[in-house]
Amino acid sequence: MKTYKAETYFHEGLEFAVRHATDCSTEFNTNRRFKREFWKITFIMHGSGRVVINDRMYPIDENSIYLVHPDSETTYDMDSDSMELYNILFSKHFVERELHSLKDIYQFFTIFSMEFNQSGNASIYVQKSTAEIKRRVLEIANEYELCRINYRSYLEFSLALLLIQMLRESEKSFRGRGAKAMIPEYVMHLLKSDLHAETGALHLAKSFGITPNHLCAVFRESTGMTISQARIKTRLDAAAKLLEETDLPIHEVYLKCGFNDLSYFYRIFRKYFGSSPRHFRKNGQG
Repeated sequence: MKTYKAETYFHEGLEFAVRHATDCSTEFNTNRRFKREFWKITFIMHGSGRVVINDRMYPIDENSIYLVHPDSETTYDMDSDSMELYNILFSKHFVERELHSLKDIYQFFTIFSMEFNQSGNASIYVQKSTAEIKRRVLEIANEYELCRINYRSYLEFSLALLLIQMLRESEKSFRGRGAKAMIPEYVMHLLKSDLHAETGALHLAKSFGITPNHLCAVFRESTGMTISQARIKTRLDAAAKLLEETDLPIHEVYLKCGFNDLSYFYRIFRKYFGSSPRHFRKNGQG
């Protein structure tokens, strides 16, 4: 696996770069994966196929845009002989000031945590762009090329605006034709991104602009679980990981993972794993 180094692209203290390139189908296949030491937004100018993010494929064509985490393993499965694209490369530090002030009811910006895992929820970040988004990408590329006065500040603000526009487009998609496919995946994204978040069906349905009954039916049809069952499973899996990988006391583990009753945590943990948290930590999988 090839890892793209930040030092190759970031120069003169600027943790940001734009790469306009044509990637050929002969350079990519589903068995060869790539990682990077930075976040990346890719905008497809011409070409079609699929982008592979970790173990899932997402269709892309002209005007597709997607955002990937540094730890995500990516490649292309192209239908066309080549794809003309813009890669916007940046560190979290470059846009961190703007991120602090952004409202994020959909947890879109959790991708900027190094602990974030993009597996299973990448479709939130793979979108069909609007004319406004395309214009923003080209403005960023032009400003990076010309390096005019205050261009660094211009790039910071423009990148934040681009991310906001991508957030808004992901929100719109929940009310479109793809909602049935996207909503279950995004609910799982919310559950994993913030173990303490309000994820009741009534609250989520209001956010998505659908009824609670419709949300629950769509989620169960896709996952085979209720939202409540998925919430408990997510929190228990997180607790098991902390027990295996850290020395945190059990009374801290259960609080970190969204539980607020220790006796309930012990009872549900034993039911799920067949072992108490203490024995699980000592013996692995019990």
